[in-house]
Amino acid sequence: MKHVIAILIVFLAASLDVYLFRANILPLRPSQFIIPLFFMVSLMAYGIKEVVTTVRTHSFKFLVVFVLLATVFSMNSEASESSIFTELANSVITLLIYVFTLVYFKNASTKEKKIVLFASITILGLSIWYDTFIGLDIVGEGNIRKGGFAENPNKGASAIKFLGFALLLLLTKTKDRVAILVLITATIFITFSKSGLLSLIIFTVMLMINKWERPFNVRGENVFLAGFKIAAALAISIVLLTNLANFVQSKVPAFTQGDAAQRINQILGKSEQAAVSTKRYSEFNGRMRIAEIYYNKFMDNPYGYGTGYSNDGLVNRLDTHNYYLKVAVDYSFVGLLILLAYLFYLIKRSLDFNNYHYFIFAFLLLFECFISHDLFVERAVIIVLAFMDSNLFFRKTED
Repeated sequence: MKHVIAILIVFLAASLDVYLFRANILPLRPSQFIIPLFFMVSLMAYGIKEVVTTVRTHSFKFLVVFVLLATVFSMNSEASESSIFTELANSVITLLIYVFTLVYFKNASTKEKKIVLFASITILGLSIWYDTFIGLDIVGEGNIRKGGFAENPNKGASAIKFLGFALLLLLTKTKDRVAILVLITATIFITFSKSGLLSLIIFTVMLMINKWERPFNVRGENVFLAGFKIAAALAISIVLLTNLANFVQSKVPAFTQGDAAQRINQILGKSEQAAVSTKRYSEFNGRMRIAEIYYNKFMDNPYGYGTGYSNDGLVNRLDTHNYYLKVAVDYSFVGLLILLAYLFYLIKRSLDFNNYHYFIFAFLLLFECFISHDLFVERAVIIVLAFMDSNLFFRKTED
Protein backbone atom coordinates (compact mmCIF):
# COMPACT_ATOMS: atom_id res chain seq x y z
CA MET A 1 0.00 0.00 0.00
CA LYS A 2 2.95 2.31 0.57
CA HIS A 3 3.61 2.26 -3.19
CA VAL A 4 0.11 3.65 -3.77
CA ILE A 5 0.82 6.39 -1.23
CA ALA A 6 4.09 7.21 -3.00
CA ILE A 7 2.28 7.53 -6.34
CA LEU A 8 -0.34 9.82 -4.79
CA ILE A 9 2.38 12.03 -3.29
CA VAL A 10 3.96 12.33 -6.76
CA PHE A 11 0.54 13.31 -8.16
CA LEU A 12 0.25 16.07 -5.55
CA ALA A 13 3.83 17.34 -5.80
CA ALA A 14 3.74 17.51 -9.62
CA SER A 15 0.17 18.94 -9.75
CA LEU A 16 -0.66 16.05 -12.08
CA ASP A 17 -4.07 15.59 -10.46
CA VAL A 18 -4.99 19.20 -11.28
CA TYR A 19 -4.05 18.78 -14.93
CA LEU A 20 -5.92 15.48 -15.27
CA PHE A 21 -9.04 17.14 -13.91
CA ARG A 22 -8.72 20.18 -16.22
CA ALA A 23 -8.19 17.80 -19.16
CA ASN A 24 -11.40 15.96 -18.19
CA ILE A 25 -9.50 12.72 -17.63
CA LEU A 26 -10.48 12.69 -13.95
CA PRO A 27 -14.17 13.47 -13.44
CA LEU A 28 -13.76 14.90 -9.92
CA ARG A 29 -11.74 17.77 -8.54
CA PRO A 30 -8.54 16.89 -6.65
CA SER A 31 -10.20 17.95 -3.38
CA GLN A 32 -13.01 15.47 -4.10
CA PHE A 33 -10.96 12.47 -5.23
CA ILE A 34 -7.13 12.32 -5.20
CA ILE A 35 -6.61 14.21 -1.94
CA PRO A 36 -9.26 12.30 0.10
CA LEU A 37 -7.95 9.06 -1.42
CA PHE A 38 -4.43 9.96 -0.24
CA PHE A 39 -5.70 10.63 3.29
CA MET A 40 -7.76 7.44 3.42
CA VAL A 41 -5.03 5.12 2.07
CA SER A 42 -2.41 6.67 4.37
CA LEU A 43 -4.63 6.22 7.42
CA MET A 44 -5.31 2.61 6.49
CA ALA A 45 -1.62 1.91 5.92
CA TYR A 46 -0.15 3.53 9.02
CA GLY A 47 -2.98 3.83 11.54
CA ILE A 48 -3.96 6.62 13.86
CA LYS A 49 -1.07 5.92 16.24
CA GLU A 50 1.50 6.89 13.61
CA VAL A 51 -0.47 10.00 12.68
CA VAL A 52 -0.47 11.17 16.30
CA THR A 53 3.36 11.17 16.35
CA THR A 54 3.35 14.18 14.01
CA VAL A 55 1.94 16.50 16.69
CA ARG A 56 5.41 16.86 18.23
CA THR A 57 6.71 18.88 15.27
CA HIS A 58 6.69 22.66 15.35
CA SER A 59 5.33 22.78 11.78
CA PHE A 60 2.25 20.78 12.80
CA LYS A 61 1.55 23.27 15.58
CA PHE A 62 2.09 26.21 13.23
CA LEU A 63 -0.31 24.82 10.63
CA VAL A 64 -2.92 24.08 13.31
CA VAL A 65 -2.64 27.67 14.55
CA PHE A 66 -3.21 28.94 11.02
CA VAL A 67 -6.30 26.76 10.68
CA LEU A 68 -7.57 28.39 13.88
CA LEU A 69 -6.66 31.87 12.61
CA ALA A 70 -8.54 31.22 9.36
CA THR A 71 -11.55 30.06 11.35
CA VAL A 72 -11.58 32.99 13.77
CA PHE A 73 -10.98 35.67 11.12
CA SER A 74 -13.66 34.17 8.85
CA MET A 75 -16.34 35.32 11.30
CA ASN A 76 -15.94 38.99 10.42
CA SER A 77 -14.23 38.84 7.03
CA GLU A 78 -14.76 41.41 4.29
CA ALA A 79 -14.18 38.74 1.63
CA SER A 80 -16.86 36.86 -0.29
CA GLU A 81 -18.21 33.58 1.07
CA SER A 82 -16.54 31.57 -1.71
CA SER A 83 -13.14 33.13 -0.97
CA ILE A 84 -13.53 32.46 2.76
CA PHE A 85 -14.54 28.84 2.17
CA THR A 86 -11.62 28.29 -0.23
CA GLU A 87 -9.15 29.68 2.30
CA LEU A 88 -10.56 27.55 5.12
CA ALA A 89 -10.54 24.42 2.96
CA ASN A 90 -6.98 25.07 1.79
CA SER A 91 -5.70 25.52 5.33
CA VAL A 92 -7.24 22.22 6.47
CA ILE A 93 -6.07 20.33 3.37
CA THR A 94 -2.57 21.75 3.80
CA LEU A 95 -2.42 20.52 7.39
CA LEU A 96 -3.58 17.02 6.41
CA ILE A 97 -1.18 16.78 3.45
CA TYR A 98 1.65 17.72 5.80
CA VAL A 99 0.62 15.14 8.40
CA PHE A 100 0.23 12.15 6.07
CA THR A 101 3.28 13.02 3.96
CA LEU A 102 5.35 13.31 7.15
CA VAL A 103 4.13 9.85 8.22
CA TYR A 104 5.14 8.46 4.82
CA PHE A 105 8.65 9.97 4.91
CA LYS A 106 9.06 8.87 8.53
CA ASN A 107 8.57 5.24 7.49
CA ALA A 108 10.08 5.31 3.98
CA SER A 109 13.59 4.19 3.12
CA THR A 110 16.11 6.56 1.56
CA LYS A 111 15.67 4.79 -1.78
CA GLU A 112 11.90 5.28 -1.66
CA LYS A 113 12.31 8.96 -0.82
CA LYS A 114 14.67 9.42 -3.76
CA ILE A 115 12.21 7.77 -6.13
CA VAL A 116 9.29 9.93 -4.97
CA LEU A 117 11.25 13.19 -5.24
CA PHE A 118 12.88 12.30 -8.56
CA ALA A 119 9.57 11.19 -10.08
CA SER A 120 7.90 14.44 -8.94
CA ILE A 121 10.68 16.58 -10.45
CA THR A 122 10.69 14.59 -13.69
CA ILE A 123 6.94 14.68 -14.28
CA LEU A 124 6.53 18.36 -13.42
CA GLY A 125 9.72 19.27 -15.28
CA LEU A 126 8.69 17.43 -18.45
CA SER A 127 5.31 19.15 -18.35
CA ILE A 128 7.06 22.55 -18.21
CA TRP A 129 9.33 21.67 -21.14
CA TYR A 130 6.38 20.35 -23.16
CA ASP A 131 4.26 23.38 -22.34
CA THR A 132 7.10 25.73 -23.29
CA PHE A 133 7.82 24.39 -26.76
CA ILE A 134 4.60 22.58 -27.74
CA GLY A 135 1.85 23.75 -25.42
CA LEU A 136 -0.64 22.28 -22.96
CA ASP A 137 -3.85 23.70 -24.42
CA ILE A 138 -6.01 22.82 -21.44
CA VAL A 139 -3.78 24.48 -18.87
CA GLY A 140 -4.34 28.16 -18.23
CA GLU A 141 -7.71 28.20 -20.00
CA GLY A 142 -6.51 30.54 -22.75
CA ASN A 143 -4.03 32.50 -20.64
CA ILE A 144 -0.64 31.50 -22.05
CA ARG A 145 1.72 31.24 -19.07
CA LYS A 146 3.95 28.20 -19.80
CA GLY A 147 4.02 26.73 -16.29
CA GLY A 148 3.29 23.11 -17.19
CA PHE A 149 1.09 21.21 -14.75
CA ALA A 150 1.76 23.97 -12.18
CA GLU A 151 0.10 26.43 -14.63
CA ASN A 152 1.95 29.40 -13.13
CA PRO A 153 5.67 29.55 -14.13
CA ASN A 154 6.72 30.91 -10.74
CA LYS A 155 4.88 28.11 -8.95
CA GLY A 156 6.45 25.60 -11.29
CA ALA A 157 9.93 26.99 -10.61
CA SER A 158 9.23 27.05 -6.87
CA ALA A 159 8.13 23.41 -6.86
CA ILE A 160 11.14 22.31 -8.91
CA LYS A 161 13.67 24.11 -6.71
CA PHE A 162 12.21 22.85 -3.39
CA LEU A 163 11.85 19.27 -4.62
CA GLY A 164 15.32 19.48 -6.16
CA PHE A 165 16.78 20.79 -2.92
CA ALA A 166 15.27 17.88 -0.99
CA LEU A 167 16.57 15.33 -3.49
CA LEU A 168 20.08 16.82 -3.45
CA LEU A 169 20.26 16.23 0.31
CA LEU A 170 19.83 12.50 -0.27
CA LEU A 171 22.54 12.20 -2.90
CA THR A 172 26.13 11.37 -1.96
CA LYS A 173 27.87 11.06 -5.33
CA THR A 174 29.11 14.21 -7.05
CA LYS A 175 28.00 13.05 -10.50
CA ASP A 176 24.45 12.49 -9.22
CA ARG A 177 24.34 15.95 -7.66
CA VAL A 178 25.63 17.55 -10.85
CA ALA A 179 23.04 15.70 -12.96
CA ILE A 180 20.16 16.85 -10.75
CA LEU A 181 21.49 20.41 -10.60
CA VAL A 182 21.66 20.52 -14.40
CA LEU A 183 18.12 19.16 -14.64
CA ILE A 184 16.52 21.60 -12.21
CA THR A 185 18.59 24.57 -13.41
CA ALA A 186 17.58 24.04 -17.04
CA THR A 187 13.93 23.64 -16.07
CA ILE A 188 13.89 26.77 -13.91
CA PHE A 189 15.64 28.68 -16.71
CA ILE A 190 12.84 28.03 -19.19
CA THR A 191 10.22 29.29 -16.73
CA PHE A 192 12.07 32.66 -16.79
CA SER A 193 11.62 32.86 -13.03
CA LYS A 194 14.27 35.24 -11.72
CA SER A 195 13.44 34.50 -8.09
CA GLY A 196 13.56 30.77 -8.76
CA LEU A 197 17.00 31.07 -10.31
CA LEU A 198 18.26 33.25 -7.44
CA SER A 199 17.02 30.75 -4.83
CA LEU A 200 18.68 27.91 -6.72
CA ILE A 201 22.02 29.72 -6.77
CA ILE A 202 21.76 30.62 -3.09
CA PHE A 203 21.03 27.15 -1.77
CA THR A 204 23.58 25.50 -4.07
CA VAL A 205 26.34 27.82 -2.90
CA MET A 206 25.26 27.42 0.74
CA LEU A 207 25.51 23.65 0.37
CA MET A 208 28.96 24.01 -1.17
CA ILE A 209 30.12 26.30 1.66
CA ASN A 210 29.46 23.48 4.10
CA LYS A 211 30.80 20.80 1.73
CA TRP A 212 27.28 19.31 1.48
CA GLU A 213 27.49 18.08 5.07
CA ARG A 214 24.55 18.00 7.50
CA PRO A 215 26.36 19.31 10.64
CA PHE A 216 27.49 22.95 10.60
CA ASN A 217 31.02 23.19 9.21
CA VAL A 218 31.17 26.70 7.74
CA ARG A 219 34.62 28.30 7.53
CA GLY A 220 35.74 31.82 6.67
CA GLU A 221 37.65 30.93 3.51
CA ASN A 222 34.66 28.97 2.22
CA VAL A 223 32.35 31.95 2.74
CA PHE A 224 34.69 34.27 0.81
CA LEU A 225 34.91 31.79 -2.04
CA ALA A 226 31.14 31.36 -1.98
CA GLY A 227 30.64 35.12 -2.36
CA PHE A 228 32.74 35.05 -5.50
CA LYS A 229 30.81 32.06 -6.83
CA ILE A 230 27.46 33.75 -6.21
CA ALA A 231 28.57 36.89 -8.08
CA ALA A 232 29.92 34.82 -10.98
CA ALA A 233 26.83 32.61 -11.12
CA LEU A 234 24.50 35.62 -11.12
CA ALA A 235 26.46 37.35 -13.90
CA ILE A 236 26.49 34.21 -16.05
CA SER A 237 22.82 33.55 -15.35
CA ILE A 238 21.77 37.05 -16.39
CA VAL A 239 23.64 36.72 -19.68
CA LEU A 240 22.24 33.24 -20.36
CA LEU A 241 18.71 34.17 -19.33
CA THR A 242 18.68 37.26 -21.57
CA ASN A 243 19.99 35.34 -24.58
CA LEU A 244 17.62 32.46 -23.95
CA ALA A 245 14.70 34.89 -23.69
CA ASN A 246 15.59 36.45 -27.04
CA PHE A 247 15.96 33.05 -28.67
CA VAL A 248 12.73 31.60 -27.31
CA GLN A 249 10.65 34.65 -28.20
CA SER A 250 11.99 34.60 -31.77
CA LYS A 251 11.50 30.84 -32.26
CA VAL A 252 8.38 30.03 -30.22
CA PRO A 253 5.29 32.03 -31.34
CA ALA A 254 3.45 31.36 -28.07
CA PHE A 255 5.95 33.58 -26.24
CA THR A 256 4.83 36.63 -28.19
CA GLN A 257 1.45 36.78 -26.46
CA GLY A 258 -0.18 36.57 -23.06
CA ASP A 259 1.62 36.39 -19.72
CA ALA A 260 4.48 34.47 -21.34
CA ALA A 261 5.29 37.50 -23.50
CA GLN A 262 4.96 39.82 -20.51
CA ARG A 263 7.51 37.81 -18.53
CA ILE A 264 10.08 37.79 -21.33
CA ASN A 265 9.57 41.47 -22.10
CA GLN A 266 10.27 42.28 -18.45
CA ILE A 267 13.53 40.30 -18.62
CA LEU A 268 14.54 42.04 -21.85
CA GLY A 269 13.66 45.46 -20.49
CA LYS A 270 10.92 46.22 -23.00
CA SER A 271 7.80 45.55 -20.97
CA GLU A 272 6.16 48.73 -22.23
CA GLN A 273 6.32 47.32 -25.76
CA ALA A 274 4.73 43.98 -24.86
CA ALA A 275 2.72 42.36 -27.62
CA VAL A 276 -0.17 42.04 -25.26
CA SER A 277 -0.45 44.49 -22.38
CA THR A 278 -2.79 43.94 -19.46
CA LYS A 279 -4.52 46.45 -17.23
CA ARG A 280 -3.37 44.83 -14.06
CA TYR A 281 0.35 45.31 -14.87
CA SER A 282 0.01 48.85 -16.19
CA GLU A 283 -2.12 49.96 -13.28
CA PHE A 284 -0.08 48.50 -10.43
CA ASN A 285 3.32 48.84 -12.14
CA GLY A 286 4.82 45.66 -10.78
CA ARG A 287 5.26 43.97 -7.47
CA MET A 288 6.63 46.98 -5.63
CA ARG A 289 3.44 48.87 -6.35
CA ILE A 290 1.38 45.89 -5.20
CA ALA A 291 3.42 45.68 -2.00
CA GLU A 292 2.86 49.39 -1.37
CA ILE A 293 -0.90 49.02 -1.80
CA TYR A 294 -1.20 46.12 0.63
CA TYR A 295 1.21 47.70 3.09
CA ASN A 296 -1.04 50.77 3.18
CA LYS A 297 -4.06 48.51 3.69
CA PHE A 298 -2.35 46.90 6.65
CA MET A 299 -1.37 50.24 8.18
CA ASP A 300 -4.93 51.48 7.75
CA ASN A 301 -6.29 48.41 9.54
CA PRO A 302 -3.64 46.38 11.43
CA TYR A 303 -6.40 44.25 12.98
CA GLY A 304 -6.97 42.40 9.72
CA TYR A 305 -9.60 42.32 6.97
CA GLY A 306 -10.44 38.67 7.48
CA THR A 307 -9.90 35.25 5.95
CA GLY A 308 -9.61 35.21 2.17
CA TYR A 309 -9.59 38.98 1.76
CA SER A 310 -6.27 39.34 -0.06
CA ASN A 311 -7.12 36.45 -2.42
CA ASP A 312 -10.63 37.63 -3.22
CA GLY A 313 -10.71 38.71 -6.87
CA LEU A 314 -13.99 40.54 -6.28
CA VAL A 315 -12.26 42.84 -3.77
CA ASN A 316 -8.66 43.03 -4.98
CA ARG A 317 -7.43 42.85 -8.56
CA LEU A 318 -4.16 41.18 -7.62
CA ASP A 319 -2.87 38.94 -4.87
CA THR A 320 -0.20 40.30 -2.53
CA HIS A 321 2.66 38.30 -4.13
CA ASN A 322 4.09 38.40 -0.63
CA TYR A 323 3.17 35.95 2.15
CA TYR A 324 4.10 38.36 4.94
CA LEU A 325 1.68 40.95 3.57
CA LYS A 326 -1.01 38.35 2.92
CA VAL A 327 -0.91 37.18 6.53
CA ALA A 328 -0.74 40.74 7.88
CA VAL A 329 -3.67 41.95 5.78
CA ASP A 330 -5.86 38.89 6.37
CA TYR A 331 -4.94 37.88 9.93
CA SER A 332 -3.68 41.15 11.40
CA PHE A 333 -0.41 41.85 13.16
CA VAL A 334 -1.10 38.78 15.33
CA GLY A 335 -0.85 36.46 12.32
CA LEU A 336 2.27 38.24 11.09
CA LEU A 337 3.98 37.86 14.48
CA ILE A 338 3.09 34.15 14.57
CA LEU A 339 4.52 33.65 11.07
CA LEU A 340 7.76 35.46 11.92
CA ALA A 341 8.08 33.55 15.19
CA TYR A 342 7.67 30.25 13.34
CA LEU A 343 10.23 31.08 10.65
CA PHE A 344 12.86 32.17 13.16
CA TYR A 345 12.05 29.16 15.31
CA LEU A 346 12.98 27.00 12.30
CA ILE A 347 16.42 28.59 12.38
CA LYS A 348 16.69 28.00 16.12
CA ARG A 349 15.79 24.31 15.70
CA SER A 350 18.40 23.92 12.98
CA LEU A 351 20.99 25.18 15.47
CA ASP A 352 19.62 22.99 18.27
CA PHE A 353 19.89 19.89 16.08
CA ASN A 354 23.17 21.04 14.45
CA ASN A 355 21.44 20.59 11.10
CA TYR A 356 22.82 22.91 8.45
CA HIS A 357 20.49 21.52 5.78
CA TYR A 358 17.49 22.58 7.83
CA PHE A 359 19.07 26.01 8.30
CA ILE A 360 19.23 26.45 4.51
CA PHE A 361 15.62 25.32 4.20
CA ALA A 362 14.52 27.85 6.83
CA PHE A 363 16.42 30.58 4.99
CA LEU A 364 14.69 29.61 1.72
CA LEU A 365 11.27 29.89 3.37
CA LEU A 366 12.16 33.31 4.81
CA PHE A 367 13.14 34.47 1.32
CA GLU A 368 10.24 32.78 -0.45
CA CYS A 369 7.70 34.56 1.76
CA PHE A 370 8.75 37.82 0.06
CA ILE A 371 7.78 36.57 -3.41
CA SER A 372 4.89 34.12 -2.94
CA HIS A 373 1.45 34.85 -1.53
CA ASP A 374 0.43 31.20 -1.13
CA LEU A 375 3.69 29.58 -0.04
CA PHE A 376 2.18 27.43 2.69
CA VAL A 377 -0.56 26.02 0.49
CA GLU A 378 1.76 25.02 -2.39
CA ARG A 379 1.74 21.23 -2.36
CA ALA A 380 5.42 20.80 -3.27
CA VAL A 381 6.52 23.16 -0.49
CA ILE A 382 4.38 21.37 2.11
CA ILE A 383 5.67 17.99 0.96
CA VAL A 384 9.28 19.17 1.26
CA LEU A 385 8.46 20.70 4.66
CA ALA A 386 7.24 17.26 5.77
CA PHE A 387 10.40 15.69 4.32
CA MET A 388 12.67 18.12 6.19
CA ASP A 389 10.79 17.66 9.48
CA SER A 390 10.94 13.88 9.13
CA ASN A 391 14.73 14.15 8.80
CA LEU A 392 14.93 16.48 11.78
CA PHE A 393 12.71 14.54 14.20
CA PHE A 394 12.65 10.98 12.90
CA ARG A 395 15.93 10.54 11.02
CA LYS A 396 17.02 6.96 10.46
CA THR A 397 20.62 5.80 10.55
CA GLU A 398 20.66 5.18 6.77
CA ASP A 399 19.73 8.83 6.16
